[in-house]
Amino acid sequence: MERGDYENARDALLTGQGLQWKNHHKKLCSKHLSFTSSNSYQALQNHEKLDALLLAHLVAQGSIPDPSLPNDESLPISTFVSLLPGPNASDKFKLPLPDLKPAVSPQIAKFLYERFSNNNFAIHSHLTTVGHAPKYLFTPAGVTMEIIALRRISEGEEICIPYLDPAMLQTQGFGALPLPPNGSDELSFVARSLREFVGLDQSFAVLPDKPTGTVPQMLHHVFHETYLSNLSETFSKSSHELQYESAMDAGTTLLGAYILIYPPNYPQIGMHLMELAKTAWNMFVSSEGTDSSAAQLSRERAQAFLNMGRGILVIFGQEGDAGGPLSEVASLQSLLTS
Repeated sequence: MERGDYENARDALLTGQGLQWKNHHKKLCSKHLSFTSSNSYQALQNHEKLDALLLAHLVAQGSIPDPSLPNDESLPISTFVSLLPGPNASDKFKLPLPDLKPAVSPQIAKFLYERFSNNNFAIHSHLTTVGHAPKYLFTPAGVTMEIIALRRISEGEEICIPYLDPAMLQTQGFGALPLPPNGSDELSFVARSLREFVGLDQSFAVLPDKPTGTVPQMLHHVFHETYLSNLSETFSKSSHELQYESAMDAGTTLLGAYILIYPPNYPQIGMHLMELAKTAWNMFVSSEGTDSSAAQLSRERAQAFLNMGRGILVIFGQEGDAGGPLSEVASLQSLLTS
């Protein structure tokens, strides 16, 4: 990028930020803490808290039309208003609202919120197709943020970064998704189906590409807000309790979910691959001297996971303080080659 282009882009960004501050961020800023610490907000489920925040930003922008009147296509919100309401539109509206001036009526808030349940997945889909991610560096001059390209950028392509983590509990918010099964046999079937759909074989030699086809209905459980948190907890607990077979099963299934949810080369995939590599290394150490074939397989898996994780983390580069993920990559590689 030429210096003049950079300066023009910077000026446009600052102008846009100023307009957003004036139009709606300023209205919310002083109310945010009291709103999110209120009893009514804290009583919400995690996905409802996200909905409440999104709705608060939406109503703070003003220019909300009267629902009883025809849609005014000249208004910025007209496209959103034209969306169809969800299947539970007749349910009682229970989300709290911040104390804005002028106040927004519950009727208008309900009218807007009715369009969330049919269209929340668009938010999730947008997050999973971004090709860039922010990283933060701690320097003597302070904290700086850099935007890292996770893939090649085409000329004229818009640069987007995610504001939310699509795999985190608070960003799911899909009330229509089926609950994951409770039985171990059913959960094992979902796990095997997920790994097969993503393309994770037992060699773990190459990180599969993100699937482009339609996700089978049997795997819709994977997107439910409890599935990933329970799977992550199983992986962490099994690793720490030296139950390595269970840890590897949960960890590779979680890797399949991350490949399905995150865009390619997303840093969280690389971080999880590092955790898998460390688990496989610990599995190697525990079996060395007692089962040579199992030890060799664990060592090969540790190297494979390390190679795949390194391939992603070197794209993202060093982040935070010294001794970050890339230092861990070097340390584990030293152990594997010793």
